[in-house]
Amino acid sequence: MEVFEVTPIRDRDEQGRLVSSGAYWTEFQATSYALLFGGGVALFPLGLILAVANPFFALFAWAGGVVAIVAAKKGSRLPRSLIFTDEGKMLALNGLPFHPGSSLVEGHHDAIVSVEATGRTYPDNPSNSSWKRDAINVALIAAGGETIYVSRDLSPEQARNVAVQLTLALLDIRQSGAEGRQVPPVPPKDPDDDVIN
Repeated sequence: MEVFEVTPIRDRDEQGRLVSSGAYWTEFQATSYALLFGGGVALFPLGLILAVANPFFALFAWAGGVVAIVAAKKGSRLPRSLIFTDEGKMLALNGLPFHPGSSLVEGHHDAIVSVEATGRTYPDNPSNSSWKRDAINVALIAAGGETIYVSRDLSPEQARNVAVQLTLALLDIRQSGAEGRQVPPVPPKDPDDDVIN
């Protein structure tokens, strides 16, 4: 069994100021795993059938089966990351789960009010409703109520870990930005400004 890890990302400039903050993790892709593993397993009986005609074809089919099974194990993990920059950008360098071609999340990260693990438990196999699987997504929730999904189909523990690390990354970049900002002094109030002519 593979260990799920979320790796924090913190990039600093030459002066040591935080310029980006985020996290990197991987998602298990059940569909690609099932296709590769199933195809690999199917090549073994095919190899037996081909062995009757030519042993070379059988070896080729069996080798293909082994390669497909190994590829299922290694290739069914999709990398994900989300990075918050000091300019307010949100970058999903490996795409978003429901928008794979998107690498830039619209809006400024100041609009994000929470990072949440949301989801449900549902029967994975409708013919056997006693076997259930958790499908937890990780989402950014914006001040206007918009939901931006940044990860999907994680276990509850994995989703919670991703949400916590992204929350910490968001807090770090906001705190770093607040420390670097110079707040201009408020000029004294002119008493004549309150007079309505």
